[in-house]
Amino acid sequence: MTKSSSKTTAKANTAPGMAPGFAPADLSAMNGELMAACTQACQAMMDNAAAMNTEMLRFARERLEADVKTIQALPECTDLGKALSHQSEFMRSAVDAYSAELPKIMQQTMASYTAIWTPLSEAAKTVADTKVMADAES
Repeated sequence: MTKSSSKTTAKANTAPGMAPGFAPADLSAMNGELMAACTQACQAMMDNAAAMNTEMLRFARERLEADVKTIQALPECTDLGKALSHQSEFMRSAVDAYSAELPKIMQQTMASYTAIWTPLSEAAKTVADTKVMADAES
């Protein structure tokens, strides 16, 4: 096949105004696959945002409860040593709680990233592979 006949075949498979080499049926199938991937990614984004918000609200509630407990204990202190002991215990538990929470949030963030981008990446690869195979057949 000559170079000019290759261009003629590409034009024959293309509707007016469309990129050469893409027949309308091919574009429709690709768009359907990409839209399904976008829908899946959007659902994953919403699900993961809800899960992360739930986790952060749970953590904030626990920290506020610890704040209240410490504040309620302070007026009962009869000396400075006891008050400092309550404050020190509060700070230690806060550092421990935040240290334990950080890996949870990081894990949720990575799971969210994977759930959102995997379907988009796979769909893009499928579309690219389909185009490569179509070009090879032409």
